[in-house]
Amino acid sequence: MKRSTVLSFLLIGLIAFAASGCKKKGVGITPIPGRSTRPAITAGPSSDPLLGGGRPLPATGDPQWSETQWSDATGVAATDKPMNTGPQERAALQAETVYFDLDSSLIKSSEQPKLQRVAEYLTANPTHDILIEGHCDERGTEGYNMSLGERRALSAREYLASIGAPVHRVYTTSYGESRPAVEGSGEAVWAKNRRVEFVVVLPAQ
Repeated sequence: MKRSTVLSFLLIGLIAFAASGCKKKGVGITPIPGRSTRPAITAGPSSDPLLGGGRPLPATGDPQWSETQWSDATGVAATDKPMNTGPQERAALQAETVYFDLDSSLIKSSEQPKLQRVAEYLTANPTHDILIEGHCDERGTEGYNMSLGERRALSAREYLASIGAPVHRVYTTSYGESRPAVEGSGEAVWAKNRRVEFVVVLPAQ
């Protein structure tokens, strides 16, 4: 009886250790939809009540994963171009940060001129890449916010594609709620944290 109890505690401990390890996975760059590798930012289908109609990211190793489905869902052409590995510059496009409504990845009409300027920057700087970072406010679960941040980044990328920007040089990632622009709570703070930022990535020197 005692041996059985000890084994039970050991099993519970191993499960808890594995679960805590999963939460510490690093954030990586999401490949362009349609590439042969899977997104580094993943979140399994969520039962979060805030989910709404958004498409959650597939979990890594999900047997139903399909690069074709991913590409079709975004509607953006695929590319195999690796992202630049040189220095990153935030100041160049900091003024073009795009903000979102609560629980939304829709590009508002008031934010569209910013994306037009991002497209113009890409055209004027043919050797530069852009990494779009998706962010959320503190509400919602960690997994849901990672997925929502990803949808926001992809929504910005899709809009750039729709206005003719060279999106084979545009990449996306999500930080969920982990990198707030403003600390604190309340709508004035949350509105500043529901955003995508554009990071210029230069060629390796």
